Amino acid sequence: MSRTSNLLDVLFHPDKAFQEIGENENHFFPRAVLILIGTSIFYPSIDLFSVGFDWLVESEIDEILTEFVLGSVLVSFVTGMLFASFTFFIGKKLGGKGSFKGVFSSICYSSFPFVIIGLIFVIPIALLVFFLEDDFITMGLFWFAGYGEFFILIWAFVLLLMAIKISHKLTWGKTIGSTIIGALITTIPYLAMLSILQPDYFQRLFWYF
Repeated sequence: MSRTSNLLDVLFHPDKAFQEIGENENHFFPRAVLILIGTSIFYPSIDLFSVGFDWLVESEIDEILTEFVLGSVLVSFVTGMLFASFTFFIGKKLGGKGSFKGVFSSICYSSFPFVIIGLIFVIPIALLVFFLEDDFITMGLFWFAGYGEFFILIWAFVLLLMAIKISHKLTWGKTIGSTIIGALITTIPYLAMLSILQPDYFQRLFWYF
């Protein structure tokens, strides 16, 4: 099965895809790491919908590179690895039968919708914001992208639950439990990394609300 068909199956036939990933862990693991890297590049773009595109426009290029790109991408990559690892071990304690590589790979593949968010919504919108001077059009594009992102996030969350359930062979209750506990544990190092690498992030976020 080609890489393209793998990704399409994850998006549209996840039960089949995650079962195959879990049963062929060594084959899919290297690709899963690459997908995690891609997700780590595009996932920080979601922050733009929290703090607003104005910050991107008004910031200096060195601030964008050091704080948003390098800091956010690094935080996203490490957070993804920690979440997948914590969720695997918690699921194992709850009776999961999947292997580490199989569960890790399935979780990474389930994050592919975040790449879609970056390619379809954030990059085009960011470019338009730079070149368009019409505030009405810019605001319309912003809200359109925000709603599109919301539905894709729901899609990604459903895929995540299916990935854990199928690859770890858990019940729905144990799947949801291991996911919530894994996320809560991961929150601690995530916030710690943000406070170190992006000290102004919380100030911008609170100011926006």
